[in-house]
Amino acid sequence: MGMGSAVETLCGQAYGAQKYEMLGIYFQRSTILLSITGIFITLIYIFTKPMLKLLGQSNEIASAAALFVHGLIPQIYAYAVNFPIQKFLQAQSIVLPSALISGATFVVHLVLTWHANWGMHNGDPNWVQCSGKTLGIGQAGHRTGL
Repeated sequence: MGMGSAVETLCGQAYGAQKYEMLGIYFQRSTILLSITGIFITLIYIFTKPMLKLLGQSNEIASAAALFVHGLIPQIYAYAVNFPIQKFLQAQSIVLPSALISGATFVVHLVLTWHANWGMHNGDPNWVQCSGKTLGIGQAGHRTGL
């Protein structure tokens, strides 16, 4: 989120200066930059188990942590897309779609979290991270006019 926060400042300045083409350029660059950064974070997540074992964690804890973190990998890319879209829209004072999409995502997250923790999946992170995908898909759908 820290890397994406600069998008808010840049897009706000471009919108205020009526340089609308720069809004798109900042949006595209930030999405690409965050996605590339996501690749490096993904590599860290993939090697969680060996890194934790190297740091002295037990095999049981390292395995459980790796299982959870591996389930969160897709969410890295959902946020890499969602965050620039959100800042792009906020710079133009378009906040209602983001608020509605966030509210819908909250409801989806509640249902999926209940299903993952008390339903039949016993805390499987793949169910929980679906809400991050919902947020990214909703924001991208609004941005592209779907």
